[in-house]
Amino acid sequence: MRNKRLVAAAGANAGQVSNREKILGVALQVFAEFGFTGASTREIARRAGMHQPIIAYYFRNKEQLWRESIESAFKELLTTMIPVSRSEADPDRRLWCSVNAFIRAVARRPEWAALVVHEGLQLNERNIWMIETWMIPLSRVLYVSLAGRKWPAKNSSSILKAQSLLSVLGGSTTIFAQQVLAMQMSGVDISSESFVQTHVETVYLMLKAVVQPAGGRTPRRVGAKKSAAPKLRARP
Repeated sequence: MRNKRLVAAAGANAGQVSNREKILGVALQVFAEFGFTGASTREIARRAGMHQPIIAYYFRNKEQLWRESIESAFKELLTTMIPVSRSEADPDRRLWCSVNAFIRAVARRPEWAALVVHEGLQLNERNIWMIETWMIPLSRVLYVSLAGRKWPAKNSSSILKAQSLLSVLGGSTTIFAQQVLAMQMSGVDISSESFVQTHVETVYLMLKAVVQPAGGRTPRRVGAKKSAAPKLRARP
């Protein structure tokens, strides 16, 4: 009964965001910062401005909270990615839209990137679940963005595909996961629109140079007249 009264009291002040949604958002930040082992439901409750018993009311244990916070973040990312990866018939446009959507989604939720980097340091049942349930489906969506492109050499195509995928995943997640370090080293605001836009363009041009459209078109300089590449501009 006490837990139910606490939940009711918290719900009265929750506004448009439910207790569960608020807990999941804060939990993702705490897990990203401390990892699964270092995170505590006490700290999650403190940051969410709730009593700890409210966490127990919604989630059986810390692992369920960890899994559901990851699930929430990946669903948000995939909801952004899947329509984009399937909506463009032109290979260049599809590649651009996919890279743009993915990097901007990660930039909006750097805690997702930090959690993936943090958890990727070890292999256990928890992380195997994350890889098989979410990372592999995400990689398949990203591979769709490379469909209709020509790989330079048949015997190296699998390596290049892996490198292309990891360039997008690794390059984006690492930068946004380590914003403090990146800002200190570069003196640049990693979260700024100008940096995000430039990063999108850099990753796009890198991938485009490696894997050309299957029709064999020669890539032109970005902005050149009659370029097959899409105009590089920010998207909302």
